[in-house]
Amino acid sequence: MQRSARTMLAALAVAAAGTLLPPASARADVLATHCNADALNAATAKLRLEWARACGTKINVVSPTAPHAPASSYNTGLLSANGGIPLWEYIETDDFWGKNSYSGVDAAVNQAFTQNQWRVGAYTATTDANGFQKWTEDPSLALARPTYPTFGNNLDINAATQLFPNPNYSILDCNLYLDPAATHLANTSVTGFYVNGYCSSSDTPCVAGASCTVDLSTCTEAQKASAWQGQSSLAGTLQLAFYTSHKNWVCQTAIPQAWPVVLEPGWWCGRVVNQCACSASDACH
Repeated sequence: MQRSARTMLAALAVAAAGTLLPPASARADVLATHCNADALNAATAKLRLEWARACGTKINVVSPTAPHAPASSYNTGLLSANGGIPLWEYIETDDFWGKNSYSGVDAAVNQAFTQNQWRVGAYTATTDANGFQKWTEDPSLALARPTYPTFGNNLDINAATQLFPNPNYSILDCNLYLDPAATHLANTSVTGFYVNGYCSSSDTPCVAGASCTVDLSTCTEAQKASAWQGQSSLAGTLQLAFYTSHKNWVCQTAIPQAWPVVLEPGWWCGRVVNQCACSASDACH
């Protein structure tokens, strides 16, 4: 398919350039740091993949029948498992490095959406609210730990400032932000943005009373309440709690103040470092 050929060409270009990008080991170390700063559990990773797919089609492709250049679409020649529907792929951009693509260097919307949350299998084709074809797979093929894109404002992750989507993954907001709480909008009008890599989500179940840490390093002093001003992190324990309209896990600190494990829009600045997932018995919602 178009995707694999493009990936191979990109790899050859990097090898030929020699100094264009740092060694793979150095990029891996920085990617691990970015993933730690952008850690998600499996459920939230799926939300990010859905957000990236929706924003890629809405912002870059624009029309399912007449994509706006430099976006494009093509018939893969494959048929869906539900009625033999021809499978169509959308390419967000023809930029060689996937600049401003939510789907990464290959810019293939449905490919990126499926390969990061299911094993290889037959695709089911449906049509989303905006008329774009969407591929999904059988639940039995779902990955226990979906992978999700992490973003930056430079192709080279070593030089990139890390960027984040809005934490509630509203498809009405396809902007990227300088902090996980989405309080500081990133200006990418000159630099553009890139998918710097894919992170593995956590499938570790949350355990009541387990130690947790709230990272405040990206918060300004003005964003902190007086009880934790001057602090760069807070220690706490995990508790299952009700907050706003949710029941989910929080990191309860001694202040006393709790931070949701899954970022909650409008909450205090700060994020829980220890990402974990709800178990079925937790009845999270």
